[in-house]
Amino acid sequence: LYPLTTIKARIQASTTKADKPQPNNNSNNTNNNNNNNSDISPIQPFKRQFTAGKLYAGILPTLLLSVPASGLYFGIRDVTKRQLTRALITPSKQDDVFIALAGALIGKIISLAVQTPATAYSLRRQVATADDAIDDHYDTEEGRETTDTNWWLDSWGQLPAIIITDVPYLILRISLSLTLFNGDENIGQYELVNISVACFCAFVTTPFDVARTRILVDSDGDPSNGLDGGTMEGVWITMQKVMEEEGGGGKGLQNLFAGWLERVAYFGIGSAWLDPIRVLGYLGIRDAVLLYWFD
Repeated sequence: LYPLTTIKARIQASTTKADKPQPNNNSNNTNNNNNNNSDISPIQPFKRQFTAGKLYAGILPTLLLSVPASGLYFGIRDVTKRQLTRALITPSKQDDVFIALAGALIGKIISLAVQTPATAYSLRRQVATADDAIDDHYDTEEGRETTDTNWWLDSWGQLPAIIITDVPYLILRISLSLTLFNGDENIGQYELVNISVACFCAFVTTPFDVARTRILVDSDGDPSNGLDGGTMEGVWITMQKVMEEEGGGGKGLQNLFAGWLERVAYFGIGSAWLDPIRVLGYLGIRDAVLLYWFD
């Protein structure tokens, strides 16, 4: 599924300069408007970035940290839920919702802290290898030296923004799942509801994902070069800037939903249908090893 994240990141980072028509003495306003409108369909930028290749750029750090980060999330989540349940003794249904959200939130924050450097570095590599990247300066000696020196510390400085933009999807999905599931669904019903919830939550929270992409890759007003470092700006300020850009037909809010198709495909169609297998596998490991240590 990694290529979907690469294409999504490139689309989100190319709303400005990369998608603007270049100055041309033979062009007129009508031609420029037609060029800007060519990417209104979500299929066009997908096809353009897919054919550009290099879809696995930056995958190595993601692979190295995805497993330990996931292990931390599930482990800390379940241990937190276990301790809160014991503290409340006889939790009510409302308490169960609070326990589930609190456990997931704590686990997610800690796992994000572990994988943030890899997330930032991978995202910048994905964007900097796009077909319309203006300056892939990682391919120069100066660019490599600057990037290798600063990417770790810089990415840690972006941790608050990463948490703010990542948590809404998690909280919304858990809340909807707790509301819609009653515990007696068969596997088919579970899959249908689970995928639907994942698709809906992925779409609704796309603006946060767009803001995170911009915050991590853009510090010079040109997000297409990818490896220049982060803006260090807040989420709301970044969203406002994205809405003011000319890309996406100049429709403001539409810019905040750049890459929504790829995001929905990744979280909903690509990932959510595997949840039953993942849950069953994890529960077996958890019951056999993890929670035994905390009895």
